[in-house]
Amino acid sequence: MPEEYRAEALQCSLQVAIAARNAEMLGLTYTFENGASRNAYLFNLLYKHIEPGPIFVTDANAVYVELAGEDLVLSKKIIPVPRHMDVEKPNVPCTTLVKPGERFQGDVLIPLPLQVNTPYEGYEDADLAPRPVLRKASFEIGFFLASPEGEALGEKVRTMAGEATYFYPFSPSSQKLLRVGPFSEAVPVRVPRE
Repeated sequence: MPEEYRAEALQCSLQVAIAARNAEMLGLTYTFENGASRNAYLFNLLYKHIEPGPIFVTDANAVYVELAGEDLVLSKKIIPVPRHMDVEKPNVPCTTLVKPGERFQGDVLIPLPLQVNTPYEGYEDADLAPRPVLRKASFEIGFFLASPEGEALGEKVRTMAGEATYFYPFSPSSQKLLRVGPFSEAVPVRVPRE
């Protein structure tokens, strides 16, 4: 039987099951259920770049990996731009609509060992310690409940997963977060050299 974790906020819930784990891969199934009276939009369609068209190059298996003290957070959410960094345009993921009373389920296969990865932070192989360390990991998703006025600000865009809604600009502090974990078994991660 798979390990399952659950969190709730604003009449919405996130359930995560560890579906598979071996030395090379961690498999998660996440289910978001909208028990609220308004449409929910999940910031779960992460992309690295936009091709001509425009088409957002999304990957269902993509997650951000952040260090959180001695633990890790695997996430699908808006990551704030670091204070020390200047960017032309903040990275805001495309969204998946989950209507009231409905649920969305996604599967994620994450190669191990993990390494720190956000839209603003990543490391070359030479910058990482050669041996992975074990860290406890949690999973987090960003979302918001849309008002009719807020919904009107969404733009329909094309992604590798089909049509999605893109809300730009969107402040990271305005998203709601649901986090589950930490998971019972630690996962290997390559951390930056000291």
